[in-house]
Amino acid sequence: QKFKLWQASQGAVPYLAALQTMAENIRQTETDKMSRNLKGLHEKEREAVDKLTRHIVDQIFRPIYYSMKANEEIDAKKSKIWALKNMFGLEPEYKRRLLGSGEQPVEKQLSA
Repeated sequence: QKFKLWQASQGAVPYLAALQTMAENIRQTETDKMSRNLKGLHEKEREAVDKLTRHIVDQIFRPIYYSMKANEEIDAKKSKIWALKNMFGLEPEYKRRLLGSGEQPVEKQLSA
């Protein structure tokens, strides 16, 4: 039973990685947009802004990661993974490579 639960939670990994990539793309895009407003900052201050935004993204993800590690029924775990996938329109990296025909996954469309 523990192994099956662990195995089910591993199904979340590709979707969590895709969500992390999506969040990082959004963070980077928004930081780039604000770069003209940050021109007066010294390098140390710019690094502090970068560190702050990364920390915010990490804090937003923390409850998601803990939730995926929670000890619960396999069906509940699978439901969380399904909800995460559908809520954010996520496709794991290996599936995105298979699409290859120029079709963009939803997370790329959102950040564009």
